[in-house]
Amino acid sequence: MMILKAKVPKVLVKGAENTSELECKVCKGWLNHWKKLAGYKQDVKIKCCHPAHERSGEKIADRGAHVMKCPTVKNDNPSKELFIIPVCKEHIIKEKEAIRIPDEMLVDARPCKPRTIGARRR
Repeated sequence: MMILKAKVPKVLVKGAENTSELECKVCKGWLNHWKKLAGYKQDVKIKCCHPAHERSGEKIADRGAHVMKCPTVKNDNPSKELFIIPVCKEHIIKEKEAIRIPDEMLVDARPCKPRTIGARRR
């Protein structure tokens, strides 16, 4: 009997330019932001998603990197929407560097909105 592995959809992303000034004050860091939006607890260790680790072994992500989707045959004019991916310090995605990663690793890079303490919902 042959067991087939399901292919995980991958997306081509590139490092985003001019993002060093961006921050998520609520999450206090882009890796924490990624964990929150991806549904992980803050104390969970996350693997770096850079494809170099498919060959060289796993590294733990210690930061979040801003990326954008690259143009493809299906979509030659993608939006300028920013995403966060978890990476280690060795694999910070340089501006314009392109890598292919699992689509599920992308989370929205818009900063979280702070909750107002004592605010009532109507």
